[in-house]
Amino acid sequence: MKKKFVLSAITVVFVAALCLLTACGGGRVSTTVTYYSDGEVYRYQNVTGTVAAQWEAPVPERDNYRFDGWFLDEEYAEVFVMADYVRNEERQDISVYAKWTYIGEDPSDGDADGDTDGDTDDGEVVTSGFVYADYGDGYVITKVENENAREIELPSSHLGSPVTGIGAEAFAGMTSLRRIVVPDSVRNIGPYAFAGCTSLSEVDLTCGLEKISAYAFEGCTALAEITLPEGLTTLGAYSFSGCTALEEIVVPSTAEIVSGFAFSGCSGLTSATLLEGVKEIGNGAFYNCSALEEIALPYGLTSIGGYAFYKCGNVTSAVYGGSSAQWASVAKEEGWNRYSLFSVLCTDGTV
Repeated sequence: MKKKFVLSAITVVFVAALCLLTACGGGRVSTTVTYYSDGEVYRYQNVTGTVAAQWEAPVPERDNYRFDGWFLDEEYAEVFVMADYVRNEERQDISVYAKWTYIGEDPSDGDADGDTDGDTDDGEVVTSGFVYADYGDGYVITKVENENAREIELPSSHLGSPVTGIGAEAFAGMTSLRRIVVPDSVRNIGPYAFAGCTSLSEVDLTCGLEKISAYAFEGCTALAEITLPEGLTTLGAYSFSGCTALEEIVVPSTAEIVSGFAFSGCSGLTSATLLEGVKEIGNGAFYNCSALEEIALPYGLTSIGGYAFYKCGNVTSAVYGGSSAQWASVAKEEGWNRYSLFSVLCTDGTV
């Protein structure tokens, strides 16, 4: 009888331990991402859990080619976003595909008109042929008929009313688009509006702009510079994530919050200046900006989110506009500068 009791007790302890292990992570989501490059398997990645900051997609290299990101299909229509994938508790094994742009030759060595892809390019700037949605106080552009346009200048009015916004995914995936001019009547750029526009290198924004929504310019890998205008109040999550050519960014004083992962994966970014007026830096805002060297943080900053400057290993020091006591009062979430252990130059010394 005593022996049976001991065996039963051991069984109970074993089951309890098994349940504890499951609760502590044994039952976490575990899936595999298969990365394909140039028709062959580049790498397998086993992803566990749902904490986005712990995972990042690999960045391959290839002679004479520029890596333009990972995509969910071989037509490069939908960008793969690792953070979204990791957070999905119902995710499954997937395959993603590397997009490459050949940069080994001068484009002028192509066709007689300088066009290397065989498409006809008459140099015209598209100023019409847009699809509109009426929002009562103005029109929002939802699409352009010429999806192969290379330069677009948006109108400031339609049927006598102002054009106040650019709709969600309005120009997303237009890989031929190189330049966009946004008039000062536009107040809002919608989610994914220009996501995956991998040739977009020139964006003209004006002082009327108030909001850049989540993922608006995500994956615009040719965008090397952009001026965010004063008056901008909202800088959405992942708004410039994966803009690998972007070199410098200045966040205006009117944008109080730099949302989560806004500039994550901007691997070419070397300088980030946040003007006085910016109060919050969201989780992962500059996550894995591996080339970042200069950071200017404003007096009045109240909080820095977790993993905000994760793996920004080239930064040796950041300049802060307040005193060391004021810096100490800034709320900093765990891991805000993990693998980026830089010092902070305050007005009264270094901390």
